[in-house]
Amino acid sequence: MENKVSIWKNSVNYGVIAGILMVAFSLIQWLLGMMEVKGLGMVGYLILAFVMYIGAKAWRDKFNNGFMSYGEAFRTGFYITLIAAVIGVLYQYIFLNFIDPEFIAGQLAKAEETILEANPNISDADLDRALEMSAKFTSGGMIAIMSLVMSLIFGTILAAIVAIFAKKPDPAQAD
Repeated sequence: MENKVSIWKNSVNYGVIAGILMVAFSLIQWLLGMMEVKGLGMVGYLILAFVMYIGAKAWRDKFNNGFMSYGEAFRTGFYITLIAAVIGVLYQYIFLNFIDPEFIAGQLAKAEETILEANPNISDADLDRALEMSAKFTSGGMIAIMSLVMSLIFGTILAAIVAIFAKKPDPAQAD
């Protein structure tokens, strides 16, 4: 059977939607000063899971006669994650370089405050080493790499879970 739309093409469309929604959510967090609210970042993954399900269901129902294997559903979710993660990394680059170029400096200041609170007797040399290490992990490039890797890891896990709910095996192809 030939599909008019491949899983990849369908996933790219939904990946762009997921990426845009996640960027919009991140911008709203920043505008409202809620970047540091613990747990709120998980909303982005809920958005991703929702779009994965909608994207998989759309391909299954519109282009695959209402059927979808677990593997097809998983691939759809993974591809959506991949596209959304790339959009997220591009957004982070723009955010850190143009929207809020002082963000990293603010994060380093918070790291220094946290270190001093945890160990008020730390020597200046040890503090400098700790801040130097923090600076390595908060560089734009390192943030982008870590963000991409973490997005792909969590997205792959989400894809595996969402695929359970999105699959609908074709009974004609049952073993």
